[in-house]
Amino acid sequence: MRQLSTALGLLVLVWPAQALAVQHQEVVGAIESPTVNITGAATDGETLWVADRKLDVIHAIDLETGNLVGDLTAPGFRPVGMAHDGESLWIADLQFARAFRLDPVTGVVLGEIPLPGAGPQGLAFDGEHLWVADRAQKRIFEISTTDGTIVNDFEEPAAGITGMTWIDGWLWAAGRIDDEIYQIDPVEGLVVNVYAAPGPYAWGLAPGKDGRLYVADYQEGKIFEMSIASDGPAFVVSDGKAYDLTYTVDVWNYGKDPLTTLDTWVALPESRENQKIVSGPQYDEAPLEVVETSTGQRYAHWVFSKLAAPGRAQVVLGWAVALSRVDWFIDPGDVVAHIPKDVKKAYLADTEKYLIDDPYVRKVIKAVVGDETNPYWKARRLYEWEIEKLEYELAGGHENAPKVLERGTGSCSEYTFSYVALCRAAGVPARYVGSLVVRKDDASTDDVFHRWAEIWLAPYGWIPVDVNHGDRPLARERALGFGHLTNNLLVTTVEGPVEENALLWSYNSASSWTYTGTAKVYEEPIAEWRPSVQ
Repeated sequence: MRQLSTALGLLVLVWPAQALAVQHQEVVGAIESPTVNITGAATDGETLWVADRKLDVIHAIDLETGNLVGDLTAPGFRPVGMAHDGESLWIADLQFARAFRLDPVTGVVLGEIPLPGAGPQGLAFDGEHLWVADRAQKRIFEISTTDGTIVNDFEEPAAGITGMTWIDGWLWAAGRIDDEIYQIDPVEGLVVNVYAAPGPYAWGLAPGKDGRLYVADYQEGKIFEMSIASDGPAFVVSDGKAYDLTYTVDVWNYGKDPLTTLDTWVALPESRENQKIVSGPQYDEAPLEVVETSTGQRYAHWVFSKLAAPGRAQVVLGWAVALSRVDWFIDPGDVVAHIPKDVKKAYLADTEKYLIDDPYVRKVIKAVVGDETNPYWKARRLYEWEIEKLEYELAGGHENAPKVLERGTGSCSEYTFSYVALCRAAGVPARYVGSLVVRKDDASTDDVFHRWAEIWLAPYGWIPVDVNHGDRPLARERALGFGHLTNNLLVTTVEGPVEENALLWSYNSASSWTYTGTAKVYEEPIAEWRPSVQ
């Protein structure tokens, strides 16, 4: 008789709210504003206008010199957003819930339209229509410049949206609650990238030179110029923390008869973008062997010849590690459909867990992906669809992807398996990774663990996608499950070929045993974290 214990982490990962704050911005310049009361910004490339909500004035700043070159009287009593349409200034007024069209030379009001809600904030112009964020309805509206007719609308990506602008086909919005800047797909309202705002109270936004962004800060009284999208790095590493980690696997036999054999396998983590193995592993008892798969995954293997009843076998490993936050900044337009041969062979393959040719899976691909050819949008639309489709439920065991998707519930592992299956079925290479987790306090234990997916996007490489993490209501929160890792995760296991996987569908570790007669076996893997004293 042979039994296998997989020690799977099934519980949902509870992420502390503060872990969602993005830490990256690159400020390339700043202009002192003539007022600290900035509630809107707009530019024509030569002049930058900022709205002063206290004085009811629109200040004109020369971008070459940074000097104040004139003032215009605001057409209302509470200017809260501005945009430039190539000829005129548009000014959203909170008091009147209207947008006024103003000649920036003469200050003459050329027209006005009603806005769709009572709480207008930011304003943007896309070359044809205006966009306005409304705090009362918590929605962003695309409206006609003729009469304010609503063309399109969607939910705000986060609480406290203030300024907005339009750059190269993307809508940009400032969120004052989380101090972030959002790059938004204007069709569906999806947040593509999340940047830290350069100041504590971002309000006015305006397009800068060379695809950069002006951010007017209400608290600092400055207009910052920051890099965005492809103007910056592909990913940014921040918020590093050092830990001493001990991982223990206890196997207890409390039955009637001894185990005749016991094998324990532990995945050995490697350095990657979010983590550095400073030292280790150190073993209390050396393994029989360390094996490496064709994809570079290493496992330590212990063999126990006999385990008495009652009896206990223990494996203990330790590392010194440094964990960091990593934020990827992906420009969907830069993504190309190139897949290296080794990636294609390993990570477009089917398995009994994925079943990518199942009729239900193919039906989903047809409905969600359709004729889309860009790998980013394939993966992103499947991500958004799965968030809407699945709800977290700890039911025990792991069913294959079609069954999980049809029933609509799953654990973090089932979220991951299902997403990997959908991506592979759509031609996007995908795999899972398993991890140990620092549970909020730096000195903590983890016996739950976590798993998420990685997808291959050329030229960026492997990008983390955590559908379970992203299963939240706001677009900002969903975006932080796609291309972001917090600094409390240590990846131990990267999926490779099934035939080389010593853990089967588990991650971190697994044990197997044989016996004759009657045996009862309990396996307990646990990670123990301590802040490094070095």
